[in-house]
Amino acid sequence: MGRIVGLDGCDVPPLLDSLDELDAAWLTRALRAGGFADARVTSFEIQSIGAGNVSDTVKVRLDYVEGSAGPKSVVCKFRCSNEAAHAHGIGSGSYLREVESYRALIGRESVCRIPYVYHVVGNAENINLVMEDLSETTRAGDQLAGCGSMEA
Repeated sequence: MGRIVGLDGCDVPPLLDSLDELDAAWLTRALRAGGFADARVTSFEIQSIGAGNVSDTVKVRLDYVEGSAGPKSVVCKFRCSNEAAHAHGIGSGSYLREVESYRALIGRESVCRIPYVYHVVGNAENINLVMEDLSETTRAGDQLAGCGSMEA
């Protein structure tokens, strides 16, 4: 894979084709692109979360080289490993819409409490998203049950 450099000179990680390609070096590059200049991931643990219709969504717990810093965990999304669901994601335009939505949210974290986007790249056929894990300070909503005004 060639080296990709962002507008700010940061070494941007390449677009991965699947979650299986995730490694410590890629996570390090994604976190550095997201503002953790000294991050150096040594190992990680993946936990599947949610049931994405067209993506594989995971929580990634991170370990770092001593003296390097970054978040304890992040949430990552990649194209779906199920080929039928992946084809639906392509046909429905889901990947591109989601990539563009997250790009539009970058820098708007002060408007309302949303996950900080460390890295997002993709196209009509794929998505690589690394964002803040809010699971220790918030809880996922239930779209069917809804919530009261105090929970909102």
